[in-house]
Amino acid sequence: MSYVPKWEPIILAVRRLISIGISEEHAKIDLCHAISDRRLALRALVGGDGVYFEGVTFHDGEIHPPLRLQPSHIDWENSRPIAPWTCFDGGLRALSIDLLEVSTGDMEAVFPQSTSVRLKKDTGRPRRIAESAIEPAFKEWRESRPESIPTETEDCVAMKIYGVNREKVRDLRKGYPRLPPGRPKIRPI
Repeated sequence: MSYVPKWEPIILAVRRLISIGISEEHAKIDLCHAISDRRLALRALVGGDGVYFEGVTFHDGEIHPPLRLQPSHIDWENSRPIAPWTCFDGGLRALSIDLLEVSTGDMEAVFPQSTSVRLKKDTGRPRRIAESAIEPAFKEWRESRPESIPTETEDCVAMKIYGVNREKVRDLRKGYPRLPPGRPKIRPI
């Protein structure tokens, strides 16, 4: 059995919920509610002002998330709040957070069905997400690449984290633009 970290970035918490069949939108909403309600212990790495707080880590009681936290308040891909949050270091300060993590144990306590996601780390193979969540995950991936059309290999790698095989990716690609055969694959710099 491999080591399970005590903390996970919030984007992994979202993926954990997606893997049990919750839509991405609802997973983000559920996480925001759980964070606002203080049901999940938090850890934050603060970038600071370049001098005093550079690389400082704050823990649960020192971090004060907004009372009405919304998914639009979070940069999910980078696992951090968009606006500064209040942190306590002897005095209250609004600080930019570079990385926001939640307690893995609290995730499993608040969302008990998500404990099975931990098993995928033990087997070394990703557990496939629910069938209803595959197409939205693929759509999100494609929308994150507006500057170029991904190759089949890039699509397969992106979907592998969700346990989706090459054959399913080929089916998904039929509904999206593809590179014409025989043309060079030019990538932007």
